[in-house]
Amino acid sequence: MLKGIEEGLGRKEIARRLRALTYGTREIPGKIELYNRVASASVNRARNWGSLFSLEEAGIGTYIWRAVGDERTCSRCFYLDGMEFSTSKMMSHVRMALKGSPADIEWISPWPTHDLARDDYYIRTPLGREYLRGKPTSWLEDHGVGLPPAHASCRCTTTIVVS
Repeated sequence: MLKGIEEGLGRKEIARRLRALTYGTREIPGKIELYNRVASASVNRARNWGSLFSLEEAGIGTYIWRAVGDERTCSRCFYLDGMEFSTSKMMSHVRMALKGSPADIEWISPWPTHDLARDDYYIRTPLGREYLRGKPTSWLEDHGVGLPPAHASCRCTTTIVVS
């Protein structure tokens, strides 16, 4: 996947390559939609995390989570829309993710899950489910919530406030 990003390929071509590498036979055809999601999330993550490196280099202390805000935007993204996060705190999570195992990403930058019964989002921590409603931004930052993407088909990005 990283090679595809370095080559400047889009998510669909990266997904095709993933499929060919794993389930590209007639016996096990796989589903291209799943690979598109993996590729889309990876490209989105690379783009957003790359922009954080630029913010850090420019000395920008905070950024704002921005959802697209159209009919395809999910409630999870609307929940995070407009929240302001510390560039340095979130960059510590990016650096942990880049140094760690790919499997660690679930803990370093978790994707919130919606609990329909409570109508609240949660992430899994060593303590179990931790619900997001009412948590201060500092708690979200400490737990890696604040780094787009928030799910496989996420189109969110970050912006800065220019005064």
